[in-house]
Amino acid sequence: MHLRAAGLVTGSAASALQPLNAAGGIIGVETGNGATPPGEVLQSNGAGTGFTGFMICSSGLSDRVAAAVDRLLDDGIPNTGSIRAQLTATPDPIQTTAMSGSYTDSGTTLVTICKAL
Repeated sequence: MHLRAAGLVTGSAASALQPLNAAGGIIGVETGNGATPPGEVLQSNGAGTGFTGFMICSSGLSDRVAAAVDRLLDDGIPNTGSIRAQLTATPDPIQTTAMSGSYTDSGTTLVTICKAL
């Protein structure tokens, strides 16, 4: 709502719904797992490797698009770096463990990616 009122994202400033990305998925700001204090999410190798602070997430992306974004802005690996991914057809909740291995690049698997801020 505040981003819309500031003109940074499209849509009605009166809407409480989160903005959508070009793929129709949700874009949102997250803080760890929502606990107080925030617990880790998208860990790569267990505790101490995940995100706990602010991150921006975009859901409903094809694995091909997610891989391209990760390669362009980070290291291209879904469970390391400042961009992490999870396989999911729905955006919530952000999971404790990030997607392991590599992107399949099939163009059909849905992925949520998050960038630590």
